[in-house]
Amino acid sequence: MIPAPATAALSPVPTGFVQAAPPASSILLVEDQSLVAMLLEDVLADAGHSVVVTGNAEDALAAWRTAEREGRPFRALVTDLGLPSDRGSFGGGPLGGIELVRSLRALRRALPVIVVTGRSIDEDELRTCLGARDAGRRGETRVLAKPFDLDALPEALANAIEVARPRRPRR
Repeated sequence: MIPAPATAALSPVPTGFVQAAPPASSILLVEDQSLVAMLLEDVLADAGHSVVVTGNAEDALAAWRTAEREGRPFRALVTDLGLPSDRGSFGGGPLGGIELVRSLRALRRALPVIVVTGRSIDEDELRTCLGARDAGRRGETRVLAKPFDLDALPEALANAIEVARPRRPRR
């Protein structure tokens, strides 16, 4: 190792920097557009996450059940809203993005969720769509409107995971 010159100053950590969740974070990514899915998977993997990708809500639920059964639960969900359903519906159908979030939040109430969507919807509107019971605490559910800066995904995910983390009661 080469020592730094005595006059060298340490670079400050950039403001707004958020460290990604620990490398062992397993993320369920649900995106029906294959090129978008590959890009988002690469961004998440580069941030240190292991990623399981599915193209629809039904496959996502199957992957969730398998991961739970094998003792390697997902730490968070990244999903599109406009998902095709094997049942022939799209988006708002039986298992579109909203229903997927509701189904998984029924299994884990504090699940961090990042919604990536081309639809015009903000976090408050998404909470309204999900309903008070399924919306999670403020910050657990984030919306990234397509197109978005790819650096925003790992940051939003880290923040949502932090908000969802169980807190120890103060003594």
